[in-house]
Amino acid sequence: MDIDSYRKWWDYTAAYADMIRATDTEDSPWWVIDSNDKKRARINAITHLLDSIPYEHVKFEKPKLGKRQNQPKGLDDALPFRNVVPDVVATMTAAAPKAPAEQP
Repeated sequence: MDIDSYRKWWDYTAAYADMIRATDTEDSPWWVIDSNDKKRARINAITHLLDSIPYEHVKFEKPKLGKRQNQPKGLDDALPFRNVVPDVVATMTAAAPKAPAEQP
């Protein structure tokens, strides 16, 4: 930040507030994210974005898959992935209700 912008902090803040007031509409609203804690801000932004997408569980008829082959001896269940995204939801104290499981 340069010295002139520091000195004009409130002028810039007033112009910013005017811009928000002039451009925040029902069709195109501004959303503000408190970003003092960057990790929390990112989680809140992602959660807000996902919550804004309508989701309905789609019923479907499960296909008949038949019998799966037996697991070969010596092949471990744990595959050798280097990079696995941590399950953050599992660590949250107030996780959202789980969607119905769709496993084979």
